[in-house]
Amino acid sequence: MKPQDDASHYVPAHKVPQIDATSSVARFFAVLQDARAGGALVLLPDSKSRYVSGRALGTAVLARAKTDGTDAASELSIHTYLRALEQEVPVTATNLHQQSEISALALGENAPYEVHRVLEDGCVTGLLFTHESLRDSVLTNPPVWICADGDENDQYDSGYCSYCPEPLDRMKTP
Repeated sequence: MKPQDDASHYVPAHKVPQIDATSSVARFFAVLQDARAGGALVLLPDSKSRYVSGRALGTAVLARAKTDGTDAASELSIHTYLRALEQEVPVTATNLHQQSEISALALGENAPYEVHRVLEDGCVTGLLFTHESLRDSVLTNPPVWICADGDENDQYDSGYCSYCPEPLDRMKTP
């Protein structure tokens, strides 16, 4: 079976946004919003990448905002948060070139949390998520940010509400 035939684990490449790890968390959430995606591949300087869900990064950002302040939390790069996400999103993107490599993968509840690039004729055609929950996280909508007054914001931006001066202090995820 080709990975494209496994709808519970495969996502076409064009549906998974990519962003550089040096980008700010505000930029990360803007990219998710533009793509209407719940997660993205974060491109690291060493040519590796990691899949990061909006929910996992948002949780880390809100925790940091409580200790270091909203301004500091929103201006930091995604890379700054990756170590904190290691436990929550233990996935790496690796290339699968042959059908035999794909067939040998463990998929489902007992599989390790991994994301694999699927290559066809040297081009990335999609991503294979070993867990359906990971696959589902990219196909859901991005987080909605809520300020202390209860206003809902589509963007994290500066970490403050677009409608009032209150900080964004929680998020709602699908």
